[in-house]
Amino acid sequence: MVWERLATTTLTGTGDTLSTGTFTPKIFINYFAHILNTGNIEPQVHDDGDTTNSYAFTSANNGGAYGPAINRTNIRIINGTSDSVFVIGYMVNIATEEKLHIHHVCQDATAGSGTAPNREEVAGKYVQTSTQIAELDTNNIGAGDFVADSNITALGTD
Repeated sequence: MVWERLATTTLTGTGDTLSTGTFTPKIFINYFAHILNTGNIEPQVHDDGDTTNSYAFTSANNGGAYGPAINRTNIRIINGTSDSVFVIGYMVNIATEEKLHIHHVCQDATAGSGTAPNREEVAGKYVQTSTQIAELDTNNIGAGDFVADSNITALGTD
């Protein structure tokens, strides 16, 4: 199994969208995002730019109880933060099956070694079953913004 870089995007200014752009679909996709921000952000994932109620997810913060969210317009990355965020995501991308996602999220919280970072675990799905997805979008629904040098990179293999 050989992995290849499908896409990478680095913001050069301020915005609310961090997108891979279109890439050649693969069955297995790993994606990484480092989201720098100003103000409070709420990053969400959309597959192929779809913002219809085609998503469901469950998440837990710092090892707490999982809470499901159904009939959603996105898969949440983290619920509101003014700190930078690092995301490692995995997805299976088979055309005739729901697209399953797992996100591991680290949020830096308070600077310095006196405070541990926060973590979020998210398991989600995108219910479209007609094609493989060919784009990952991270959109901010918070009042703040993503800033320059925020990055998303996708790797893939069949």
